[in-house]
Amino acid sequence: MTGVQNTSINAYQLVLNSIGRRQTAVYEAIKKGISMTNSEIALYLQLPINQVTPRTNELVKKGLVRNNGKRECNITHQKCMTWEIVNNAL
Repeated sequence: MTGVQNTSINAYQLVLNSIGRRQTAVYEAIKKGISMTNSEIALYLQLPINQVTPRTNELVKKGLVRNNGKRECNITHQKCMTWEIVNNAL
């Protein structure tokens, strides 16, 4: 592995070690998805929305996730905020 790959892996591990189990699950869902809403994350993780929304807010406060605009949610069919990972290298 190159130094850059090792650095990215190490940074990713630091992120996972600094957040809780539910935050990690939400972070991973956002990382796998493309601009997901809270309702879409909840469906993907099979969790109630009230367990997802606080986790996305916590991840935003930690600087790991950011708002990626609004679009019609595939679940609620309402305009909702979408989320993306701040640093795609992680």
